Amino acid sequence: MTDTQFDHLLRPLGIIRTKNDYYTLRQCMTLICTRPDRLRALQKEVYLPVAEASGHAWRAVESAVRRTAKLAWKNDPEKVQVLAGYTLDHRTTAGQFLEMLYNGSGYYVREKVRFERSI
Repeated sequence: MTDTQFDHLLRPLGIIRTKNDYYTLRQCMTLICTRPDRLRALQKEVYLPVAEASGHAWRAVESAVRRTAKLAWKNDPEKVQVLAGYTLDHRTTAGQFLEMLYNGSGYYVREKVRFERSI
């Protein structure tokens, strides 16, 4: 996923580059996009490597993801539900949010390809 695709996915949710958590989330998504099976072991396969690279505890990484999920829900719960693909009655967990972003990244790429083919 390119930076532009990531921006297009997050900007409608109010998560922009001026937020410190944006970059932590970006690092998490880079790992997940290269190996989606990492979603099954977030602490070990995602939070810990990002924490080690940034000199933070893995809990700080998880907290950053949780804050971005909370911000997205606060800004536009309807768009979060569209990204999820199902009805939500409360904000997502950090792990659910990462999974939704991973699925949303594939959706974004598919829509872009479909648009480019229609031109």
